[in-house]
Amino acid sequence: MTILKFCAAVPVLAVTLTACATGECDPSQGGFIRGIGCSASGSYGERQEQKQAALQQEQQRKSELQTEVERTSQEKAAVRSQREAAERKYASLQNDLDAMEAKLAKSKTENKDLEERLAALQAETVLAKTDTSASDAERQKQLRLLQEQKDTLEDEIDQALTR
Repeated sequence: MTILKFCAAVPVLAVTLTACATGECDPSQGGFIRGIGCSASGSYGERQEQKQAALQQEQQRKSELQTEVERTSQEKAAVRSQREAAERKYASLQNDLDAMEAKLAKSKTENKDLEERLAALQAETVLAKTDTSASDAERQKQLRLLQEQKDTLEDEIDQALTR
């Protein structure tokens, strides 16, 4: 009887060896005999180790990519912060320039007013100087009034120059 068992085991052994020799053992493929052959030959174990190594590599890559994403996000935030700071500085500079422009326009208006007042004072002085019909008292009063206007205008011009 032992020979019969041996003879019956030979075909099973041959099928098992054939199943292992066909290459990679995939548990989702093949039948019962192939599964036994793959298990007996250690192919399942090797396949599992390969899959585990691949999984570890992918997890490492994922970790590296997450680190890269975090670094990139930090750089992006820093650049955004720098850009916003620069935009605030430019806005402040523009506000200062606008204020200076308004001040200059006001100064030009004031200067034009001062120039017109100076021209009027000069014209009044010429008229007072050439007016021969006025008495000495009237001329002295007119001269004193013109001198006061000149002093006031002179002070205003000095103030405009120091601004």
